[in-house]
Amino acid sequence: MILSRRLERDEYAFEATLNLLRQRPGINGLYIAGGGIEGVLKAVREAGRERTLPIVGHDLTETTARGLIDGTLKIVLSHPIDAIAKGTVELLVERSLQPQTGWQYAHQNYPMQIFSPESL
Repeated sequence: MILSRRLERDEYAFEATLNLLRQRPGINGLYIAGGGIEGVLKAVREAGRERTLPIVGHDLTETTARGLIDGTLKIVLSHPIDAIAKGTVELLVERSLQPQTGWQYAHQNYPMQIFSPESL
């Protein structure tokens, strides 16, 4: 657990990304799935690759929105968190009103949201 928190820190992500870009100058793109995105974007900018390296971020936040606006990020994939939370609560309420023997498997698809600089 301590290691995973360390790996998602901006400082670690900055160093790791800068090293990656130096060791692999031919890298063609990045997908940033989780924490440390501020450090990744800072490293990409420092390496001068913000306009030439396609980068996909995950979840629309203040940081990823800024990255889209300044052109560092090309696309952000995002889960519809509000819809997922609402659907979960509704299912829990529904199930709490039923006898446990009446429960059945429930499955709900939530489409991924895709944000681009133009969509902000």
